[in-house]
Amino acid sequence: MSRPPLLKLEQVSLHRGQTQILKQIDLSIDSGEHSAIVGPNGCGKSTLLGLLTRKLYPSIEPDGSQGRILINGRDDWHIDDLKSWMGFVSSALDFEMSTGQSGNLTVLQAIASGFNGSRVAAWLPTIESSMQHRCNALMEQMGLRGLS
Repeated sequence: MSRPPLLKLEQVSLHRGQTQILKQIDLSIDSGEHSAIVGPNGCGKSTLLGLLTRKLYPSIEPDGSQGRILINGRDDWHIDDLKSWMGFVSSALDFEMSTGQSGNLTVLQAIASGFNGSRVAAWLPTIESSMQHRCNALMEQMGLRGLS
């Protein structure tokens, strides 16, 4: 039996007021594929990521239809489960974690923030031994061991 695509969008549109930001997007990315979302400012890249992370939802069209977003074959994710299963890394994340309210996080703290989705130093989870082990394994895998 074949695995479902990692990400699949079917006829996804997003409107804000009278402005159509995304129009009937179809996209399929299989597990193991590498993809980049590129384009000029204002073309909908951040909006697309907002849809994938459930910060936004597809608009309902005038005919009552609504596009679907499937992540690993599912469209019924609870937001907390999705956050623990998937994450995004961007230059904005780097900036956010090294300045401002995040409190200048270490690499270990930044990775551990994935356990509860918080990027604010004061709200980070206590790094227990099982978390430390998982974080160390990830740092090793990504070649970041010397940055802890």
